[in-house]
Amino acid sequence: MFLKNLEIAAAILAVAALGPGLFGQPAQAAQGAGRAVVAVDGLALRAAPKAGARAIMRLGILTEVIRLNRRRQPAVIGGRKDHWVYVQANYCPDAEDTSLACETVFKKGWLADSYLAYDDSFEPMTEWREGTIEGQIGDVSWSYSIAADGAYALDWEAWSYFRKYDPCPEEQRRDGFCVETRAETGQLQRYRDVVRAGEDGEFFYIDRRGALCHRMSALGELFCDR
Repeated sequence: MFLKNLEIAAAILAVAALGPGLFGQPAQAAQGAGRAVVAVDGLALRAAPKAGARAIMRLGILTEVIRLNRRRQPAVIGGRKDHWVYVQANYCPDAEDTSLACETVFKKGWLADSYLAYDDSFEPMTEWREGTIEGQIGDVSWSYSIAADGAYALDWEAWSYFRKYDPCPEEQRRDGFCVETRAETGQLQRYRDVVRAGEDGEFFYIDRRGALCHRMSALGELFCDR
């Protein structure tokens, strides 16, 4: 476990130098036409476009997918009118491998379209309980303060070692580290059980307890509002 934690920390440190984009931007598959994330947990990826078809696997919430095809004619799926879509799901096959270096595997199959969150699926989230979501992985930390009307305020901070001639502004140098900070405010947006901070912000999900959790909880430690 100690070695695994070192692997996770090393992966985070390797990308922290890229700036706040890692923890301040949504997964790339959520952007552009035909790209989405799974909006509920345990969604069945099926071998054929019918409810009784073999389930190839169950997809976790926020699994990235690319929509390859969409049936023109609607069908009744789960008791409601919907459309079958053929997708490529991108996932890590080893549930215990929490490193960012996990080799992605691509599986193709059919899903009900309404269970996918596209870039234009989200609506403003105007009601939630007040709370805070804080987390730290390696030398990157964040804190989201959430208001009852769905507004949020983010404080983000990343520490990295630097040498004398490394490009780090003088005001960001602290005790041999280069410290990058960022503050942001905005409105949470929601579709089903997926929440994001602003139109281009970070992803969260609502778990089975009703808690709002940061997407980095997938690394094994829960970063939730309760």
